[in-house]
Amino acid sequence: MTKVGGRIVILKPRRDAKPLFPFIHDAWRADDLTIRVVDTARIRAMGYETVTTDAVLIVTRRNVTIRLRGSMICGS
Repeated sequence: MTKVGGRIVILKPRRDAKPLFPFIHDAWRADDLTIRVVDTARIRAMGYETVTTDAVLIVTRRNVTIRLRGSMICGS
């Protein structure tokens, strides 16, 4: 789920999406919006039950693509 233009948009996994974790996929889609999550596998922080890695979000809407840097947190 995300917000676009003040409206809530429900995202669904793309047909070609690969699972990252249970219920989490690397590619999501709703109408003309596509969001991909690319895990760089570079560990930023590591705890007893979590790992934080660098990630890139690739957002495409109406044939415009934006790349955003962020992090992905995995834990139990």
